[in-house]
Amino acid sequence: MEVSFIPEPSPIEKALWRIVWLAAALGACLLVLFLRARYLDSKPARPSGLASRYRGLAEALAKKGRPAQALAAYSQSIRHADKPEASLYWARADTSMILKRYAEAAQDYERAIELAPHLPYPWMAKAMSLALDGKHKEAISFADRALELNARYEMAYFWRGFSEEKIGRLKEAEFDYSKAIELNSSSSTYYLARAVVRLKSRNFPAAREDLRRALRLNPKVEETPLMKSIRQVYGHLL
Repeated sequence: MEVSFIPEPSPIEKALWRIVWLAAALGACLLVLFLRARYLDSKPARPSGLASRYRGLAEALAKKGRPAQALAAYSQSIRHADKPEASLYWARADTSMILKRYAEAAQDYERAIELAPHLPYPWMAKAMSLALDGKHKEAISFADRALELNARYEMAYFWRGFSEEKIGRLKEAEFDYSKAIELNSSSSTYYLARAVVRLKSRNFPAAREDLRRALRLNPKVEETPLMKSIRQVYGHLL
């Protein structure tokens, strides 16, 4: 029986096979690096990740008292978010309010309402933005909705009272300020607001008592432009 065998490769053949193997390995490594660069490294970070980082930056800037930069960061967060949350829109709106950009804030609060209509905060906040922008009848309607969702929402009572006062509905304004005080009797702002309404209604004894309470809660009220104006107009009656 003949026995066949594979002859031992020569040193040159061994060298050639080693070169071929190294070339194949190098090609495989290059292919892996190419695919990584094409599909991973060169691919932008996931939008949700970018959105989260920009939101964190915005919150940090806001805490440092840099609302303009915070507003820009919130806008980037919204831009990169797959589905921006209601709270992201109202966070940007809250920042716009600090900058007194009330119309822009109202738009963002509206977007928050569309995403979370069951939450009272964006309804109240839109009422606030409208009130400060002089749109009092609209503000009252949004405050109404906030109170339908939460009948103990002191800020909704306050901003509804604010707008009612501005359009001359003094009884309604006094009622709302009183409700806000009932829910939070530690706010000097609420007492001061009710004092103004009572002064306009010529209920001077009750107004005096509200002013005293406001000053007891916060002596710095005396330094405010509103208090100085009250002293100038009503000082002889107080």
